[in-house]
Amino acid sequence: MVRKGYLIVLAGSSFASGYAYYKYVYKGESSPLLGKLISKYFITSPLLKFHADSASLHYTRSDGLSILFLNTAIKRDEEFGPFATYHDNYTRFDVTVDSLKLKVDLKRWLLEGRHPIVRCQVEGVRGTVDRSRLQYIPNWRMPYAKDEVSVDEGIVAKDVLVTLKNAPGTLPFPVSVYSADLPRLRWSWLLFDVLNAKSIVGSYDNSLFTYQPPQYMRKANSRHLRIDSLSIEHVNRGVVEGPLSWIQRGRMSVDIQVDLPECEYGKANTTLISDENLLKRFLKSANDAILTGFKRAIFPFDDDYSTDAYYDAKRRQQHEQISMSVLLKLTGVKAQLPLMASQVSLMSQALVRPTIAYLNDHRHHVIPLGFAFDLSVNDDLKGAWGLQESGIANLMAQGVADSFSQLTSDKERQAERMRKVGLWSVYSMFKQIITNSY
Repeated sequence: MVRKGYLIVLAGSSFASGYAYYKYVYKGESSPLLGKLISKYFITSPLLKFHADSASLHYTRSDGLSILFLNTAIKRDEEFGPFATYHDNYTRFDVTVDSLKLKVDLKRWLLEGRHPIVRCQVEGVRGTVDRSRLQYIPNWRMPYAKDEVSVDEGIVAKDVLVTLKNAPGTLPFPVSVYSADLPRLRWSWLLFDVLNAKSIVGSYDNSLFTYQPPQYMRKANSRHLRIDSLSIEHVNRGVVEGPLSWIQRGRMSVDIQVDLPECEYGKANTTLISDENLLKRFLKSANDAILTGFKRAIFPFDDDYSTDAYYDAKRRQQHEQISMSVLLKLTGVKAQLPLMASQVSLMSQALVRPTIAYLNDHRHHVIPLGFAFDLSVNDDLKGAWGLQESGIANLMAQGVADSFSQLTSDKERQAERMRKVGLWSVYSMFKQIITNSY
């Protein structure tokens, strides 16, 4: 009887497993129970509330295992769990997702201890995102962890519309992403992976923006960012300091050319180096240094004493840099003198009043500002999530200050030249009249 009971239980469990596999994996039918189980035991955390009305499993030999969630609600707020109120510096959100498809790799999760999600497809996102409580921490970097979120096969998003609460004292505004295609996304390289996006098209406070490869090729790996008629309030309140914060009203069009490193995607010293590779690199560096020393000793008057290692280092340095060429067009601006003396540090005291006068005098004209700067991938973008952590905000503020100084000085030189030309023309006219009168 005991053996017969064991056989009945084994047969029943085998039949149930086979039926579940046939229905939910092979056929891919959605199940509310499956969605509830996955949401409760695998995704929900003390800081995140995840609920899906239904879920379905799909398995193919080419793509592996994927999970499709329908009508998903994702929320992160202080009311969930005791750990949420421990550190208040995080983004809060409450969104709903029509379709969320995740490709998971159980092998790398169980054997390698890495995050199982390798590809994500999102469609139909609605809700609110609250960033008003975030505080900037100087020199903050997201550390690398073995189990960090690393979507290595890309993220595709469509039909995303959220209400963003950005800086304190500003009204919420809509942010829409019509379509986005990111080849890769890692927590410790978030901003760098976003800059490497294939295409992002959307609107920011009803201002259209596009981020995609340019139609004309400047370099092998470049992107073009364009934002049309953006309100100046998004950059002069809690974002940057300097001349842009002096502008109270106006619009700004942004045109940025981004030249990314000319190397394979994601290979900018993002992998851990083993002891063997480290030893090889040390021996190669020592060998190159010895060869360079010998060549300098033999040819002391030869300027071209650099070895191949020198040129390799130069090429590696260029490959690990991101170049940005920025063109800003200001329209309808109204500026006032800064109240804080610290904001005048970017410009000399003598140029503050001429700059304010120039901006107010050209409120009905287009004011172009152009500048460029470089970023190091490993020093500036490693672990950076935003513009402030990477130093882009400070570099743009400095570039705007230099552009304003150049515009003001050019205007003063032009006025001086026109004054001299006017006086010379008047003098020449009177001289001609006197000469002809005799």
